[in-house]
Amino acid sequence: MPAETRKKMALLGGTFNPPHRAHVELAEHAVRVLGIDRVVVMPAADPPHKEVDGGLSADLRHELARLAFGGLPGVEVSDLELRRPGKSYTIDTLAELRAQNPGWQISLICGQDMFVTLESWYKGEELLRTTPILVFPRPEDGLGDAGEVTTFARRYQALYQTEVTVADFPLRDVSSTDLRHELAHELLPTEIPAEVLWFIADRGLYGLRLDESRAKTERERALLSQLSAVLDRHRLWHSIGVMEEMERLARRFGYENLPLARLAGLLHDCTKNENTQKQLRLCQEFDIMISNLERSAPRLLHAVTGEPVARARYGLTEQEALFAIRYHTTGRAGMSLLEKLLYLADYVEPLRSFPGVEPVRRVLRDQGLEPALLLALKNTIAELTERDSPIHPDTLAAYNDCILRRES
Repeated sequence: MPAETRKKMALLGGTFNPPHRAHVELAEHAVRVLGIDRVVVMPAADPPHKEVDGGLSADLRHELARLAFGGLPGVEVSDLELRRPGKSYTIDTLAELRAQNPGWQISLICGQDMFVTLESWYKGEELLRTTPILVFPRPEDGLGDAGEVTTFARRYQALYQTEVTVADFPLRDVSSTDLRHELAHELLPTEIPAEVLWFIADRGLYGLRLDESRAKTERERALLSQLSAVLDRHRLWHSIGVMEEMERLARRFGYENLPLARLAGLLHDCTKNENTQKQLRLCQEFDIMISNLERSAPRLLHAVTGEPVARARYGLTEQEALFAIRYHTTGRAGMSLLEKLLYLADYVEPLRSFPGVEPVRRVLRDQGLEPALLLALKNTIAELTERDSPIHPDTLAAYNDCILRRES
């Protein structure tokens, strides 16, 4: 079969300890841009080149990979190496894949750091003579004559006739080692897919605990204790995620009162688990006038009632934070910096997983606060329009305000 008509498979191996968004982006690029028909993600059971840190079994790492890559078109997670005893040598895995998939062209995906060491691998010269390589360079590596990737690609082609494809997609510098440290000691990392992060939290892997240990002050600890009695686990963990995302965004975008940002995030959903009847009773208790739209859309009421409950029952007196809670679902025209931060932190915190969230995360990461806020509002309006649901006037006002400020 001519090479140009053969189906193309690419092997993406690693410990995936844990898998992260850069791994996922790499696999997506291989399918969408490089014309790979099938990317096989292969968690190593017993990698020959390094120990697996963190004490996670191969089965657990396989499950993390399945959660990270599950549902991606053209991508599958294999347990081939888990079922094979002994060291997980790539040359043996490639041989098995060729035997199982006759007629396919099978390539090996490498990051730059692995690419430049291929000759030192077990049967590395044989691997280079028999296997096309797809290499993803580091962002800082030049791809001209002096570039490390270019130098090694020329070497491999000259010595072993290796077919090397250099992806025009620099691999983001995300370290699984750093992520393991963040999980145990710092803010919830943004680079781990939400489904993976939920699994890690549920099992307490890597030392992660989503409980009162996330508090930085006695006030936060007391509030977490109170909230744990009225919020279900899913909502409590989300509130912790928003609290920590508020700190991250406040640091990045220059909001100086970090403790207040964290409190607004922690308390933003303090009435979320109340049913509609209880929400309406809270409106009566605190003399809140609500519109017919708000009455017909119970999901909006928790922000309306959350403001007075955060003040009266949880002791939050700072009006700026109370306004942020009040408008964290709808937004409004003329939002303060804290309001914008809470609207986005609620939307993108690391445990969130829903259609449209990933583009907002990327825009927030690469373009900043205002473009991400505009995209989040556009997504909300589009979703409500698709469902023939009414759109709150404050949301339309927030969207119009973003457009007008962008064009001014």
